[in-house]
Amino acid sequence: MDMHRRRSVWAWVSLVAVALVCAGTWRVEIEYHGWTGLLWIEYFHWAVPFGVGLFIFWAVFFNNTLTRSLKVLFAYALGGVALVGILATDWSLTTLCEDGPRAFIRYIMVPSWERTMDSSLAIVWLVSVPVLLASVAHFAGLRMTWRRLALSELIWLASPLFGMLVIVVFFLHGHAGQSYGPDFIHAVKTGFVIPPLVVALGILFLPRSAEVER
Repeated sequence: MDMHRRRSVWAWVSLVAVALVCAGTWRVEIEYHGWTGLLWIEYFHWAVPFGVGLFIFWAVFFNNTLTRSLKVLFAYALGGVALVGILATDWSLTTLCEDGPRAFIRYIMVPSWERTMDSSLAIVWLVSVPVLLASVAHFAGLRMTWRRLALSELIWLASPLFGMLVIVVFFLHGHAGQSYGPDFIHAVKTGFVIPPLVVALGILFLPRSAEVER
């Protein structure tokens, strides 16, 4: 196995490891605070900045064709995008998944056209995350392939389905004997949606898809 092949394999293995660590950290934090009900949406999840930082370190580390100064700029660019992304994703999920009294009040107080616009913007944001990261990498001097971008987008969009499928196949009895359905909320709460999300974005930065433009 030549050096390029070994590096490619190691990049894949390390990407999967990063994905599992991110999911594990999220789940440990959930369990630490308590699984009951919607408690998990009431506090800040430190697993999120930890996971983002770990992913950025991984993405920068495996792009060894970048100069040191470009690596620093690339890391800052990814960090800035991640900060905006966390805020935008939080708003998007709240907009699309809001339920209970707050959702009822919003239904009464907010015009239907505004609710439709907010939902549309939320969907557009969630769908376009891989494209945004690919654009940042492109402006940093990395050459992205359309095939990798398409694969990234496909896995990204299929991640919620993957999380729900894991619940169906392996966790029919729920958490500690409590039954729950294979829905999007529990796919996120359990952390099963996280590994494919990380892999989807990581594909954009694998050595074969992130060569520096000459």
